[in-house]
Amino acid sequence: MTDKTILFYPSGHGFGHAVRQIEIIKEIFKYNLQNGRAHKVIVRTTAPEWIFSKSLELYFNKLYPAGFKKISGWFSYYYAQNDVGTIQKDSLNMDVDLTYKAARDFYLNLNEREAREAEFIKSQNVDLIVGDIPPLAFAAADKAGVGSIGVSNFSWDYIYEEFIGDNPGFLQIIEIIRGAYSKCGRLLKLPFACPLPAFKETSPVAMIARKPYMTTDEVFDLLSLDRPEFEDRKTVMISFGGFDTDGIIYENLAAYEAEFMFLTTMPPKAGQKNPRCVKYIDTASCGVSFENLFNIFDIIATKPGYGVVGDILGAGAMCLYTDRGRFREYEYLVKFLEKHSVSSLYITRDEILNCDFKTKINKLLASRKKTASISLDGAYECAMAIINE
Repeated sequence: MTDKTILFYPSGHGFGHAVRQIEIIKEIFKYNLQNGRAHKVIVRTTAPEWIFSKSLELYFNKLYPAGFKKISGWFSYYYAQNDVGTIQKDSLNMDVDLTYKAARDFYLNLNEREAREAEFIKSQNVDLIVGDIPPLAFAAADKAGVGSIGVSNFSWDYIYEEFIGDNPGFLQIIEIIRGAYSKCGRLLKLPFACPLPAFKETSPVAMIARKPYMTTDEVFDLLSLDRPEFEDRKTVMISFGGFDTDGIIYENLAAYEAEFMFLTTMPPKAGQKNPRCVKYIDTASCGVSFENLFNIFDIIATKPGYGVVGDILGAGAMCLYTDRGRFREYEYLVKFLEKHSVSSLYITRDEILNCDFKTKINKLLASRKKTASISLDGAYECAMAIINE
């Protein structure tokens, strides 16, 4: 086996695609360290560089400190748009008109984009493309004469089908997307996947899930939080996957101060101050990656995305989830949560925005159950498939 240069194209839509590809990249680098190999990884996306570099740095510094210096020689990042996804007004609200305009502008020029990407692929001497799940990745790989692997639980043609009634112009975009997907060498299909008819060859793999690797004390220390302040209180994390959520009335949480602590990934707005029971966590700059935050809270209030669902299962956490509008992946992820999480419960958008949590939290705590077993080894399975391709 020769060492490969592997080019990853994770969608920049939210953090979920980046998060699960980081887990695969970790497994590739662990394989390198454990087997004396030097497979290299290039990432090309609009997802922020820090989420890759920080995640890799924290993980390998903690668990593989002797080999950490090698990682920087194996990893490189390039900022580039590789797909459109959906255009969000904020985390919970989608703009179908802007999504159409952005998708039209992107996909009607796909031939030019794939030609540019093919030149980049050749310039980097890439051996294999991994896409999650930009159609451009597979079109460019085909044009460059390089093999490709997809990793996903959904595809953009399936998501865009929901919007055809709003704008029949989506039909042309879907046709272009399916043509690009048909060039994918093989799709590694994640559990609870949406229909994926455009892919010619699929192989099932296990769930990709991040698992905490720091202790509770380490997380409190890194965040400079006073652990005794959290004792005898339930802690709730409010997080929405890298998107802003305008309108949450955090000051309403002051009424919960005697019983609850709240964490949020959104900073206070200018001129506003959160109640004492609300702590802002800056995941971009603090020395802890998101999966380790699960050590210090009991419940997460969120929208169901693949990355956070994996985190919930990996940590055995409880979840309050709200809807995602017309994003068709939602129903599959909700079924996943209901079957495999220790406790999950729907909360309305109004309840989230008004911070009306108490009734739902009490129901959630009362509905803990023994979960159906599921393998969380998908990152390792994908890494081995990529290495052995």
